[in-house]
Amino acid sequence: MRLKQDYVVHYTGTEWMVVPTASCESQDVVSGNQTFGAIASLLKNESTKEEIAQRIRERFRVPEEVDVEHGIAGVVAKLREIGAIEDE
Repeated sequence: MRLKQDYVVHYTGTEWMVVPTASCESQDVVSGNQTFGAIASLLKNESTKEEIAQRIRERFRVPEEVDVEHGIAGVVAKLREIGAIEDE
């Protein structure tokens, strides 16, 4: 899965946002914290949930026993809701 090309990841200085470009039919915006931004940024390239989980664990030094997959699934669900995710 990956973020569609019609969406950009933007940091405002206080929060991360996934914003549609002018060519996008949807004008829905999703925002979140630093972890949201990290997940959204990883989705700029084709990634699996497992690859994202590994990168999040490494970046934020999260132990293996902590369930990061649940948070990833939540971000992906929000992005799917606005049509920002494409599956290969």
